[in-house]
Amino acid sequence: MTWGADDHLYAAWGDGGGFGGSDSDGRVSMGFARIEGGPENCRGINVNGGKNPESPASFPKKGKTSGIAFVPAEMDQR
Repeated sequence: MTWGADDHLYAAWGDGGGFGGSDSDGRVSMGFARIEGGPENCRGINVNGGKNPESPASFPKKGKTSGIAFVPAEMDQR
């Protein structure tokens, strides 16, 4: 997991459906999710892959992660 500049947590997972998904519903090899809110009102959103994602899976059949880092958009220009 990593903390984003937008004050949300971001996480990667493998071999599953992400938030609201299962081993068969929304299953991808590697997906990414955002966790919004504090402990008393948090919610998980599948960003890339998983069940009802914001974007289709970039790695539906192959891929795993061992870490994740948040890079602000302004750094993408360098």
